[in-house]
Amino acid sequence: QTRFKQLRRVHATQLDDQPVLLLRLEGTFAKLCALEGNWPAAALHTERCGKLADSVFGKSHPATVALRARIGDSWARHGDWRRSA
Repeated sequence: QTRFKQLRRVHATQLDDQPVLLLRLEGTFAKLCALEGNWPAAALHTERCGKLADSVFGKSHPATVALRARIGDSWARHGDWRRSA
């Protein structure tokens, strides 16, 4: 997790004009959290991905739609049915 924070800091200071890199970084960390069974963290990082994809690609882009489904799946696996809907 410390490495992830360092990478986000580097992105914020040096690569802020590259949103797709941040999207990949957040997505990779979300997948790692999911592999560990940390579903709330996976959902939060996937939500960040979704917001970023929405601003970069638009709401109807297939990547944005898939991320929204993944957010719901993560919250459902955690058992938070209100957030998964």
